[in-house]
Amino acid sequence: MKIGDLVKKKKTALYSVTKIGVVIATNPRSRRDGTLECSTVRVRWADAYGSFWTTFDSLDMVSEA
Repeated sequence: MKIGDLVKKKKTALYSVTKIGVVIATNPRSRRDGTLECSTVRVRWADAYGSFWTTFDSLDMVSEA
C-alpha cells in the first residue's frame, strides 16, 4: 500500500459502515533482514471523518494510485 491509494475499511461484526479514504502516509519498519514492512498507514477519510493511523490488515484496496 502506498500514498495516494484509495482504500476502504473492512467490514467486521463491530464495524459495518463502509468508509472510503486515501492513504496519506505510511509507517515503514525495518525487519532484521533489512527489508521494509508497512504495518500501519495514515488514511484521510471521506465526509470530514478525519485522518487516522490504521493497520494495513483492517483495510481493503479499492484503487491504486
